[in-house]
Parts: sequence; C-alpha cells; structure tokens
Amino acid sequence: MVLGIPINPNGPACPMFTPRNNISQYAEGINPIFNSGTSETDLEDLKHKIEDLEIKLQKIKDMLQELG
Repeated sequence: MVLGIPINPNGPACPMFTPRNNISQYAEGINPIFNSGTSETDLEDLKHKIEDLEIKLQKIKDMLQELG
C-alpha cells in the first residue's frame, strides 16, 4: 500500500497504461524481426524498411534545416 492506495506489484505502473503488442513480444523473448526462420526474403524486406526509414530521416533533417 502506498499512501493508502493498494498497489499491485505485478500490474502496470499506471492503471490506464496499455502496452503495445510488440512490447509484450519482446518481454516474452520473441523478436518479430529476427525469428528462427529468417530467410533471404525477410532480409530483403528489412533492407527496404531501412531504406524507407533513411528517406524519412532525410526529410526530417531537411525540415529541421529549414527551421534553423
């Protein structure tokens, strides 16, 4: 009990907190990117995702330069 409020030590820090699905997967030791059946197609997909993220990052950098 903290300040007269019952606390569940195994519950979330905030009662309104709802974890995302990927957080629970990491907590269970399941990595959605690198699973035991990783194949060439998964690596190609990962490469495309990284390229897309690099493009988004460059757009963000360009916007920040315009502001500064």
